[in-house]
Amino acid sequence: MDRLATLLSHLLATPYRPRDLAKFDTEPTFDENGLLTFCPDDPEDPRTWSTPRRWYISLTTILLVVNATFASSSPSACLPSISADLHVSPEAAALVITVFLLANAISPFVWAPLSEHCGRRWIFYGTFIGYFASDFLCAWAPNFAALLVGRFLTGIFASSTQSNAPGLLADIWGPLERGNANAVFSVMVFVGPALGP
Repeated sequence: MDRLATLLSHLLATPYRPRDLAKFDTEPTFDENGLLTFCPDDPEDPRTWSTPRRWYISLTTILLVVNATFASSSPSACLPSISADLHVSPEAAALVITVFLLANAISPFVWAPLSEHCGRRWIFYGTFIGYFASDFLCAWAPNFAALLVGRFLTGIFASSTQSNAPGLLADIWGPLERGNANAVFSVMVFVGPALGP
């Protein structure tokens, strides 16, 4: 049964908690720098997880970053259609990109500290539900103002990945291992907007 629980924990990306936690007699503590330290071989320490599981979590997070950065430039090919359908000038239609980037620049100041308090997983879940909902507002915007509000909300929610993904990578990879994951993340930040138009 423990083998099945271990397998399912890998599929669901949830920490596996063995029944015998008595051997971990110490709780995680904070050191003098405010960093969380785990006891050796603690199953809740992300750095003790298997390498495939850590890569699975890293690549999933990096795909969220690609999705968010893709959304920043994706309307650029549609600007003439937006201008014609919503009866605004081409210069005003370009505001859909500006508003997204403005929200994307401001909101990491909220998401990064909040993820340290609430945990990164719940920030990712909540913001991508909001991102998905605000994309629907953009898709069915009855007028230009609604489209701008939708793009602003999309920018707010999409920015959580760019501010929290580096922290997540630092959490699950040690200082010597983190280079490859950070390299993939850094490349994908620029690949997303290039795929947009």
